[in-house]
Amino acid sequence: MWTSWAPVLAAIPTDPAQRAGYMIGVVIGLLLMLGIGVFGVVSIVMAFTRRTTGWIVAGSISGVAIVIFGSIMVVAFIAGFTKGFAKGFNNARARAVEARQTEVVTGKVIPFTIEKPAGWSVKRDQSSFDAILTNRNGYVGIIAEKASLGDNEPLAKFARKRFENISTDLTLGDNETVTIDGRTWIGFTARCKVDNLPFAYHCYVHSGKEGSIQLMAWTFQNLWESEAPELDRIIRTVHLPDDAMAPAPAAAPATPAKL
Repeated sequence: MWTSWAPVLAAIPTDPAQRAGYMIGVVIGLLLMLGIGVFGVVSIVMAFTRRTTGWIVAGSISGVAIVIFGSIMVVAFIAGFTKGFAKGFNNARARAVEARQTEVVTGKVIPFTIEKPAGWSVKRDQSSFDAILTNRNGYVGIIAEKASLGDNEPLAKFARKRFENISTDLTLGDNETVTIDGRTWIGFTARCKVDNLPFAYHCYVHSGKEGSIQLMAWTFQNLWESEAPELDRIIRTVHLPDDAMAPAPAAAPATPAKL
């Protein structure tokens, strides 16, 4: 039994003529089933009222058919409901297990936190990165500095300029304002080659009393569509400390990492 309309919708042809024939066939099939059901009910009623041999035979056959069809529908409904309930229960249990296995990574320079999902690993103190989370296909890196530039715009400008300096075949997306952890960030995308390898990045920068934070998610360009949702979900688990940091001299952002 179908547990959703997806198989029905997937079977509809894309060609207009074929689609029209498909829909007409569905309508005729439904009308035929409805007609058989109505005839069955009428046959049973007439068998009791007229009591003729023909109506009695027709009513008996219709009654048996209705009972069989009804039993099949009930069994199919119970099977579909049981399967759907079991699938939902298993998915909930899997999410609960994953949640228990989630590890919280805490920054060293700035005590930010970010969630590392089950199956991911973390590397600390890699080049300018405080931490890099990876599942071998995608990467999430955090660069944290106590220096505050006072505003997001200078940090975004430095980060974009760094891409221009260290990469080739660069395409930068426009700056966009986003909210992460209740704070305002500037985000932008970058597609480029670093050491002749094609990467896709999504960067978020924030500079305020907490210091300056750069969040970078990246993978190979051909994996971006499949990895991007999980990378973005991880980035949005970041939490910055609420207390203000002591100001320090500003420093230019570090070079974007490559795999």
